[in-house]
Amino acid sequence: MRILIRKALAPILSKEARKRLKEREYNLRRYWVRKLPPLTEKAIRRVITDRLGVTRGDHLFVHGSLDMMRTEMTPLQLAELLFDIVGEEGSVSVPTFIRYTSSEWMMMPKPFHLLRTPSGMGVLSERVRRYAGSRRSLHPTKSVATVGKIAEEVLAEHHCSEFPFGPQSPFMKLLRHNVKVLGLGVPMSYLSLVHTVEDSNPDLYPLPVNEPKVYEKACVNEEGHSIVVKTRVHDSKVIVKANPERFVRRYVPRRAYHIHRHYLTPFFVVDGNQLYAALDQEMRRGRTIYD
Repeated sequence: MRILIRKALAPILSKEARKRLKEREYNLRRYWVRKLPPLTEKAIRRVITDRLGVTRGDHLFVHGSLDMMRTEMTPLQLAELLFDIVGEEGSVSVPTFIRYTSSEWMMMPKPFHLLRTPSGMGVLSERVRRYAGSRRSLHPTKSVATVGKIAEEVLAEHHCSEFPFGPQSPFMKLLRHNVKVLGLGVPMSYLSLVHTVEDSNPDLYPLPVNEPKVYEKACVNEEGHSIVVKTRVHDSKVIVKANPERFVRRYVPRRAYHIHRHYLTPFFVVDGNQLYAALDQEMRRGRTIYD
């Protein structure tokens, strides 16, 4: 419902008004979450393993918000819980996107520094980025951090394509490892893997999702060398219409996802390859997450 309301108001509200509305909604939800019984580490583990079906050896792409989880666990404790669940043969990846809109950030003169530019995606994301052994992709707007043996493989080429969710991106490469997208304290509106099909098939996609302009930004890699990276950015007027959860409920096989709610706290898991298959199939029928 809140996504439908936001979608309806988007054309008539200014950018600042939309931002204020989103902040008020967030603060209200956080207020009520703080009134709930706390989730212990044991309870969170049970949700992840028993309710969402995460097992040893799984490769996870995690969207998380500790503000929306009534727990005394620290970001480090939650990250290490995930590492323990998947084990050494699994991996944990998180989005480490910048805190600005992509177009705003790409027009700023400040370079993207792989080791220093913080994640704008919350404290769990930032803690995984800083974790010993974590690697991060060199992309100015849609970088990903990964802990696990597959990190180099999935992250290495992210800066080579002008489409941030395209074939050379971690989002696509994680599909080779049967990635599960996990949501902790967040709804499916955070499901960023939905953008893989549009960036992998820009000529086939039913509508233009990215701005026509190709932006450039200096990016500083792990060795301290500056590389100019070219990238497209989402058209904010289109992206605001996205409704990933509605798409999943309509078109993804029921066995491929699960939604769990602990009081007001949402959790979800989605099979990445099943999601991509549905996105690709419906794209060819003219149906998208923006309908």
